[in-house]
Amino acid sequence: MRLALAALVIAGCGKGATVDKPSGNGSMNKTTTKGPNATFERGPALTPKDKLVEWLDGQKLDGKPRLLRLPIVLSRGQVGFDISKVKVGAGGDALEVYANDSSMGVGLGDRADNQCGDAPTCAFRVEGYWRGKQSGGLQFDVNKAEPLAPDALAAATYAEVEGESGN
Repeated sequence: MRLALAALVIAGCGKGATVDKPSGNGSMNKTTTKGPNATFERGPALTPKDKLVEWLDGQKLDGKPRLLRLPIVLSRGQVGFDISKVKVGAGGDALEVYANDSSMGVGLGDRADNQCGDAPTCAFRVEGYWRGKQSGGLQFDVNKAEPLAPDALAAATYAEVEGESGN
């Protein structure tokens, strides 16, 4: 019985989920970058922030949020890095959001502590879903985070949205 169950589990692991990938809406620059699991199309500049929020609010397909990629900067709070006031981009007038990291195994604050030590800020390129205005302000649900070096942060001046994968 255990052997049969193990065989079913192993057989099921080889099958991936089928996901419909949305295409761009024509208003975005068609520059694409490939992530390990998705292809992203360049979206708008991170500033001005009111235009960015307008674009983020519109990133839905069939009423569901689309996968986005953003550069973020966490600042050190009273106890570790603060995910409640994350800046989108490096600009002084950057959009401030709550980065909900509850779906991640290791939270952003812990990742920042490990990656940046005693530095006053720590940058990541994150993937996730825009939730917009919530009770505590603007929210972005983070699913994935990769450290972002200072030179890469300076070059990350735009948002990205998942595009067609070519499949």
